[in-house]
Amino acid sequence: SHTAALFSGLIVGLVSSMPAYYVNWGRYTQMTGQVILPVAVFLAMEAVEKRRLGYAALAAVAAGGLFLTHYRVILFYVAFLAVYYAWRLATNRSPKDILQSVPGRDAPLGRLRQTPENDPQESPSQLTPSRDALLGRLPFHKRQLSHLVDTVWLTGIGIIALALVFPRLWYLAANLPRGEASVPQLSPDAWDNWMISYNSLGDLTYYVGWPLILFTGAGFIWALVRKEKVGPIMGGWVVLLFAMANSERLGLGRGAWLNNFAVVIALYLPASILAGWVGAQTIGMVGRAWRPARYTLAMLAAAAGIWGAWGMGNIVDGKYVLVTPTDQRAMDWIKSNTSLDARFLVNYFFAYGGKYVVGSDGGWWLSYLTGRETTVPPIL
Repeated sequence: SHTAALFSGLIVGLVSSMPAYYVNWGRYTQMTGQVILPVAVFLAMEAVEKRRLGYAALAAVAAGGLFLTHYRVILFYVAFLAVYYAWRLATNRSPKDILQSVPGRDAPLGRLRQTPENDPQESPSQLTPSRDALLGRLPFHKRQLSHLVDTVWLTGIGIIALALVFPRLWYLAANLPRGEASVPQLSPDAWDNWMISYNSLGDLTYYVGWPLILFTGAGFIWALVRKEKVGPIMGGWVVLLFAMANSERLGLGRGAWLNNFAVVIALYLPASILAGWVGAQTIGMVGRAWRPARYTLAMLAAAAGIWGAWGMGNIVDGKYVLVTPTDQRAMDWIKSNTSLDARFLVNYFFAYGGKYVVGSDGGWWLSYLTGRETTVPPIL
């Protein structure tokens, strides 16, 4: 739905504080991966549903791109496809069930007319029997064969993606440092306590916001009522991500690669999709009842976007700014007045439970900006 996509883009770009707030943390690679993620997911879904090699090849390239940007986003991708695959397995509906879920269900299948999915205000177009409808007519063993084909397509995408990134995997395996840095370590009990604190859920409303939470909840419930796939897929995706982040609490072992914080700051993705979908549905239903109301709602949405854009001007939090204009002038002086082999002592502190040493001010950027050595190299 174009309208739903427009609403989702409005939410992500101008209303939700995420991902704009990433600028304070420097999570640029993670944000880049989350830009690629929807495209990679869409291409994989198109490859599975349309059985086209072109989509599969593009999906594999996009999946490889995800791996090269941020490993956590690959976990988001795999989790989504797992839920999507489970949804396809679970929706072995009969022709009668399918006909009852679309307008004009009393007409013969080939003559049905339906508005485009999730976009009620668009003009109707001739409905072609969907793959799901045809699938519902097949005997059980043939439906199972069709799902096996789904598995082959998804597996093929994964194999091609792994082949594309294999040189990078080989390089990482050969060059990753062995052992831990020589820094003070916490006792096992203290480390476990720190991990519990680090993986706490925190204030969900701070990262998502009540308005978006309410619209997302409304979209999820309405999608379930309407039996639209956006509801169970988005809901299942969020549940699986939190399960992966809390695998130790569920007795499945420690999941060090994904934590609650990483999931919470990425909730804008499913939230914007559900909120955008329910926004498009609302405009469509109200517009059919009273056409001028459609323009009123569009104006309210535009006003919300303007209000959100105004708030984005203050998204940068000063407490996260390490390099100030004064530091930049100092960097220029260092480049002009010190030798290339000079080494500087910079401020630092122990992070992640005392496991790593990180800089605490602009000195952490000194090596990157001047080419001089420091006692705490930058993580770049």
